[in-house]
Amino acid sequence: MALQNLDGHCVFSSEWNQHAKETYFQNYGEYPEGDITLNETKAKIPEKFDILCGGFPCQAFSIAGNQKGFNETRGTLFFDIVDIAKKHQPRVLFLENVKNLVSHDKGNTFEVIKNTLKEIGYAVYFQVLNSMTHANVPQNRERIFIVAFNEALVPNHADFQFPEAIPLTKTIHDFLETKQVDQKYYYKQDHMYYPVLSESMTSRDTLYQWRRVYVRENKSNICPTLTANMGTGGHNVPLLVDDFGIRKLTPKECFAFQGYPVNVLKMPEIADSHLYMQAGNSVTMPLIQRIGEQILEVIIKNTGCGVMDIQEKQAKWKQERPLFEAAFIHSHLLPFFNFNENTGDYEIKSEYENDEDRALSFNVLNTGWAMWLRAKRDAKAQAPEGFVLVSKEISLSALKEGLQYLPADCLSIDLEKAYLAIVKAQEQGHV
Repeated sequence: MALQNLDGHCVFSSEWNQHAKETYFQNYGEYPEGDITLNETKAKIPEKFDILCGGFPCQAFSIAGNQKGFNETRGTLFFDIVDIAKKHQPRVLFLENVKNLVSHDKGNTFEVIKNTLKEIGYAVYFQVLNSMTHANVPQNRERIFIVAFNEALVPNHADFQFPEAIPLTKTIHDFLETKQVDQKYYYKQDHMYYPVLSESMTSRDTLYQWRRVYVRENKSNICPTLTANMGTGGHNVPLLVDDFGIRKLTPKECFAFQGYPVNVLKMPEIADSHLYMQAGNSVTMPLIQRIGEQILEVIIKNTGCGVMDIQEKQAKWKQERPLFEAAFIHSHLLPFFNFNENTGDYEIKSEYENDEDRALSFNVLNTGWAMWLRAKRDAKAQAPEGFVLVSKEISLSALKEGLQYLPADCLSIDLEKAYLAIVKAQEQGHV
């Protein structure tokens, strides 16, 4: 999402956890490929792409003495990242890890990582950044970010700089629900720990953590580091006091503290434990976007590829983001139908035969929405080849009557009128 905000296009994703795959599908309309350590998964990676993004565990490294190099990374996920980089030669590797990666195994692990990347032709830059100092997100989350440039393709890589610190102007209240949440998140007064919690948790501006025998009070208006073990249950989820009692953060709030626009983020109907784990495993999205901006500046300066200036991109996104979010929320109101070249008609598909059909339809839908939003600037905007925008009335009527085909001349929609309707709905607070 962070790099998409900068007009990036994701061409491949990989995830082995089925619940994380479902969340990804809900938001992007496609299921990630599976285990990236398998050759059959790697074979699906497109030949050319610009940036490889990823993370990897450092615990699996086994290093003997002072041996430092590519061979010592075998059997780790980092080895697979390097394997992909060697084959596809992307311009940039953008990696994230826990801050302790630098000190793991007395610094040997990180030496292996740096030397291995240099060995395959990449210049390595790294820095530990905190979400609350570099992303204006009040979460105390320190992570190391590694940006490695392909020296042959990006000779001006020395121009790269990590983003500077920025003021923290937001508080936890910008990320918390203002209304009462589901009762399952509240502690009941007969809970065995309730007396200790109620005595210790006195501030509405503080998030707390239960630590077996005591309550830990965090800095005022700062969320503690969200971790994957929130998904293991118990008291790993930060606690707070609101107008209705003592409760845990909801999964939605945890994603908010990672910087996601929760008004458009879609969460599948899976157990909260999986959502908590996903939020804890995630990165802080605005921080990734800020680093991405710095990467883009270097790439654009080097390639002279005609990509618009980064400031222009930011202004464009700022203008279109509310409209995109409105459209994303209402995407079900504007179906797409496949064009049948043999009959000259637009074929209705009311059901998906398999997940691949479903994902394909979502991809085309998202492409169409991007086109539809730009109709305000181009009255001649056209739907993607082979697809057409269909009014809600026509589509519902056709589906109700069980039609399999519609004559092409009955399909039409006033793009400008539909666009203005979305804008008006936004202004009235309906979306």
